Amino acid sequence: MKNIFHLLSFKKLKEKLIFTIKRFPISVIIILIIATIFFILLNFEDNYSQIWEKLLIINLSLILTFIFSIAIYLSAENTKFNYIQKNLFQFISIWFWIIFYNVFSLDPNDIKNIIFFILSLIWIIAYLFFAPYLHFLFSKQSKNNLSNSIFYNYFYKISIILLSSFIFGIILFILGSIAITAIDNLFNLDLRDKYTYWNWAIISLSLVSPLFFLSEIPKRQDFLNNNFLTNKFFSFLIKYVAIPFIYIYFFILYAYSIKVLSNLEAWPRGIISWLIIWFSIFWYLSYIFSYPFEKESKAIVIFRKIFPYAVIPQIFLLFYAIFLRISQYDFTINRYFVVVFGIWLLIISLYFIYSKKKNLIIIPSSLALFIIVISIIPKYNVYTYPELRQTQRLIKDIKKAWILENWKIIFPKSYSDIDIELSKNIYSEIEYLCNFSNCEPIKKIFPKLYQEIYEKSKKDWENKIKIELKRLEKNKDKKECDYSKKDYFYYDNCYDTKQIEKLKKEKFKGPSKWEIISYITEKLKVKKYTYSPIENKYITFWINYKIDIFPIKIEWYKKMYKIKSQWDFKNWTYAEYNPEKEKILLKENNKIITEISTKEISQKLIKKFWTENNEKLKKEDLTFILENWKYKLYFESIAILNPELKEKDNNSYYYYYTNGYLLIK
Repeated sequence: MKNIFHLLSFKKLKEKLIFTIKRFPISVIIILIIATIFFILLNFEDNYSQIWEKLLIINLSLILTFIFSIAIYLSAENTKFNYIQKNLFQFISIWFWIIFYNVFSLDPNDIKNIIFFILSLIWIIAYLFFAPYLHFLFSKQSKNNLSNSIFYNYFYKISIILLSSFIFGIILFILGSIAITAIDNLFNLDLRDKYTYWNWAIISLSLVSPLFFLSEIPKRQDFLNNNFLTNKFFSFLIKYVAIPFIYIYFFILYAYSIKVLSNLEAWPRGIISWLIIWFSIFWYLSYIFSYPFEKESKAIVIFRKIFPYAVIPQIFLLFYAIFLRISQYDFTINRYFVVVFGIWLLIISLYFIYSKKKNLIIIPSSLALFIIVISIIPKYNVYTYPELRQTQRLIKDIKKAWILENWKIIFPKSYSDIDIELSKNIYSEIEYLCNFSNCEPIKKIFPKLYQEIYEKSKKDWENKIKIELKRLEKNKDKKECDYSKKDYFYYDNCYDTKQIEKLKKEKFKGPSKWEIISYITEKLKVKKYTYSPIENKYITFWINYKIDIFPIKIEWYKKMYKIKSQWDFKNWTYAEYNPEKEKILLKENNKIITEISTKEISQKLIKKFWTENNEKLKKEDLTFILENWKYKLYFESIAILNPELKEKDNNSYYYYYTNGYLLIK
């Protein structure tokens, strides 16, 4: 906090700024570009709508390049090159930005892009934590000169600077927002409607905070300094918070290990893999930070001695748990990460068991190396290998279901034609390949089906655009919209030329993932069977999500009540549906005043739709007349007791998915 208050001195601020610009010129330029692009994206979004996505991609790429450029500077500073030669190393940063920008594409629905960004961010931050000592990793002579105390001092300083710069940015934003609010209220400047707070957020968080971080990075002479700069608060966190919780986490994991060993049928849950990974990463961070307190606490001494040994059994539990999942459902991105990080944890643990030096720098450097390798290794990288395995599994399963013969699709006539387990597997494989691979393998396996859904989706999209344009054109004779207005209801009563122009320029981007999954699985007669005890007990039928239950014809009927499930009750008159009693109960203040049997409804639905796609019904399929037109039922969805489980399952669950309306004459 002392460094933060130094900023109050204009002279020191000027000196720090000049020194920072001289030391990190490219990094400072990147900060200015990032802030400028954020200003453009915020304040000129409508004028730059065609290049908005490209600007956002540029900025996300520059954020990573900013951190990478700092790491390159720190690596170059610890060499014998002169100032100009050290700055020439920044061509590596520029080259990195060009590659990343061209590989990375902005699509929030494409999980691969999100994973690519996160992995890149992790290995770059990991690199930042050992950047000044990069040459130590490749020189045997240099390795002997790098003590843990020297590395720890730098690691600790960078951690504190990252945290303090983030806190500084947040505090600056809050204080500035308070000032803006005060000025706005006192002088009636209407600042809230001019993105003032967001603009201030850009200044404080994307400009001032990163500059503060750059100004506080340890200087070259500090890279080989082993003077610890710990404080009482940090010491308290390590000794009395982190280490005690590590012992608690160990107890939890080992207690679970004993439980599953004593009952092999429960051996072991999939979540254990990720618990071990996250706990182990937290443990190794604590292992680094606890280094200077080794002589001050017996608990820390014991922790640092036994920790690498204690992790090993848990890693084998991790491998066994993930082996069971892979043998059942093959590789996915999630399981790929579990395997890779499990291998990393095993190597790190073995290193700290058998190595005499136990260099702390191995932790961040090996993490960065592992992430780079799994991102670029041919065929077996995180983006290609799981997709390939799931594609092969899908082809194998659709052949097994006699859907694919000699690469020709043979459509089943009914959902009952395919084994439930096989149907569930095919559905999950199609869903996975769409969610994690943007449906690209599905388009190749089912080209004709994809072309059908593409044309259908395009036609629906064009109709929606036409309807929306027609609605907007109705206001042609009205006053043109004032775009400074923030009330969205205002635009319904003015001529919105901007929205009309935007709609006319829009291009069809293809069907959504859900449309592709829904259409193809419906054609192949496969569906998502669930095995949760609640949903297994009840079969749910509902109308197509594109169909609206309204309008409801209320002629000849005096009263209408909302039908709800038993768990969703209120103290007023309403209709409650109970699938176990096969009745609709009309209640008033939780007292039953009328009972209506729905046994006939259950029998009809099960007989007609159970083996079909019960998620795509028409409105008429869920409309029923009872007791000679005395009652009329409109269901949006209805949960019926599964007849196959009625005798087997004695448990009572009051969690239904029933909604609709009851009409009474």
